[in-house]
Amino acid sequence: MLLNETPIFEPSLLQELDWSSNTVPFSPPISPSSPGEGLVLRPLCTADFHRGWFQLLLFSAKKLECYKITLECSPTNVAFYQKFGYTASHETYMQCRFPN
Repeated sequence: MLLNETPIFEPSLLQELDWSSNTVPFSPPISPSSPGEGLVLRPLCTADFHRGWFQLLLFSAKKLECYKITLECSPTNVAFYQKFGYTASHETYMQCRFPN
């Protein structure tokens, strides 16, 4: 496997996703093994950042008429995401942590 094609996380995790708690209905139904016609579900790879993954996300959100995309990151990563058009805000982000 090329370094740029290295998955950011273990690909088998996608098969372990439990979609039973999903409250959004999809028609036709989708799952990790059947994400939709012509689609393949795979983990992001390091090369995806250079293939325009962030630009695709922004384009898709605009096309779907989303009013914003929120990304939470550590202060040390802000400069990286600013390269893709993100800006730091002073909003408070809520979270739900799951016990181990």
